[in-house]
Amino acid sequence: DQAHLDYKRTIFSKFLCGMLTLLSVFVGVMVFLLVYVFPSNDLSMVDVGIQKKVNTAVESDIAPAPLTNAEMSTDIITAPLATTDTPKVRRQKGITAVLSKYSGSSPFVDEATPQSRALNWILHDDEQRLNVPSPNDDIETYLLLQRYTMATTFFSTNGEKWSSQLWFLSEKSCCEWHHIDQEGFFSGSGRCDDFGRVTMLALWENNLVGNLPLELGYLTSLKVLSLYGNELDGQAPQTFVNLQNLGTLYLHKNKIEGDFDFMCDNEINNLRADC
Repeated sequence: DQAHLDYKRTIFSKFLCGMLTLLSVFVGVMVFLLVYVFPSNDLSMVDVGIQKKVNTAVESDIAPAPLTNAEMSTDIITAPLATTDTPKVRRQKGITAVLSKYSGSSPFVDEATPQSRALNWILHDDEQRLNVPSPNDDIETYLLLQRYTMATTFFSTNGEKWSSQLWFLSEKSCCEWHHIDQEGFFSGSGRCDDFGRVTMLALWENNLVGNLPLELGYLTSLKVLSLYGNELDGQAPQTFVNLQNLGTLYLHKNKIEGDFDFMCDNEINNLRADC
């Protein structure tokens, strides 16, 4: 029995030694791998590189890279200006700017002036809803100025009490603001050319009271301007010198003062005035 017990102890000791040997070998292999095959610095660099890639990807998703100076300059030049103006406001500003070139800006400060009332009508009440003229379109600019000038003349000469309002301030074109009586006499504005520019303005004996607006002198397509037999006063606007196409000017039977010497070079064939 004692011999058998000693035999078992010998076998167990050998087994235990074998296991310890295998464990030692395993530990040695792991140490070898960690020291020579996978150094700790390389692993950390791999980890850091992976982390950098992750961080870069995340940052690119969250925020773009900062712009260079050249890119910033380009963006400043090409980026549209931020504006809160509505189309209605832009139209008001654009039309006012165009008409200010002829009337000046001061008449628009006071809402009671004929110019301000005419502008207000153009912007808000005129059913034709004219747009801001294109910068290089002289015809569009002229037609806007023409309609505004007709309205200014209406308000400047107490148009509400004219004997006949002749379609003034209606939705019709200025070419249609007139009446021809049974005897064939023309009253109002019309006889337009192919571009819609009025060539005749005849408001004779129609109870016009007040001053002639300077804007009339910018209607350079006028050939006939007949305003006799009214209650017009003041002086003829100096802008009348611009009416180079005018062949007939009737201002007699009014209260207009001054003279027309400034129009001597206009070569008006038919000029009648009391001053």
